[in-house]
Formats: sequence, structure tokens, C-alpha cells
Amino acid sequence: MRQRVPENHLSQFILDAVGEMGTSAAKVNHRGSGSEQYPPAKLLSLLIYSYTSGVFSSRPIERATCDSVATRVLCGDTRPDHDTICAFRRENRELATKEGRARYKQRQQTIEPVFGIIKEAIGFRSFSLRGQGKVALEWTLVCVSCNLRRLHGLVNMKTQNITPAWS
Repeated sequence: MRQRVPENHLSQFILDAVGEMGTSAAKVNHRGSGSEQYPPAKLLSLLIYSYTSGVFSSRPIERATCDSVATRVLCGDTRPDHDTICAFRRENRELATKEGRARYKQRQQTIEPVFGIIKEAIGFRSFSLRGQGKVALEWTLVCVSCNLRRLHGLVNMKTQNITPAWS
């Protein structure tokens, strides 16, 4: 399935990055209907890619799983519905673990116009969810998406032997 998109595509990068993360603490949707559950890594990859692409609402994300080859690759050619996507986003705040926060604190600090980048380049202008905990989770997804998008660009520059202008 991964062969459907180029090797250096953002979706490939996100699949690899989420594969390195621990998603064992993620909650799955228990509907009791006997439907097959979606692996947390697939849903997290889908959310991160969607946020990176400027798609924040669960219904457009659901549509993208039919229309976009990259999102189909991320989902393993399955199509989670909008309720599954929304429930996963709502119930998995624990994915921001203490280990992840500790690693984030160790990174080098840089000053940059992050909010402008998030607003203009990604297109994030308002929160879809309501409530402090849900907004915090959505903001975490936006920040992860922004950082992975930048990291993907830097990795592509390195593989193409392009030196960034700020070096």
C-alpha cells in the first residue's frame, strides 16, 4: 500500500514517525457493534496528516479517506467514519506522555513566528472542539503537525543535498 505515494512524501514520514511512538496507551472505540477496531497508530497518523494538510474537522477527514491517496495509505485503505475519528481524538489525550514532554523540554529553543506559520501555512484559524481539555488536545495535534511538516521539509532538503538559507 505504501508504494502508492512517493518515498519522500509527508504521509510516509508521518507513518514512520508514529511507528516510533508508543501508542499502546491509546484508547480504542468500543461501540459494541462487533465492528473491527481501527489501530490507534493509523488513526493518530490520519489526524496528524490531516492537521498538517489544513483539514481539522472530522467529516472532511472522513471524506479525505475516500478521495486522497495519501490518507488511504495512512489508513491502510480502510475508511473510519467521522464519529470514530472524533471519539479517538476526544478520548486519547494521554498520548502526550511524560516521556514525550521530557524529550520536548530537552530540545534546543529557537525563536520563530510559530503562530503565523500555523495560521497562514497550515490554515488553522479556530478550534473545532470545546472545553479546556479538548482544546489542549487539539492544540497539541496542531503543534505536532506543524513540527512534523517542518521536519519532513528539512529531511527532504538533506536527502537532496540542499543547504538551508539559515545555515
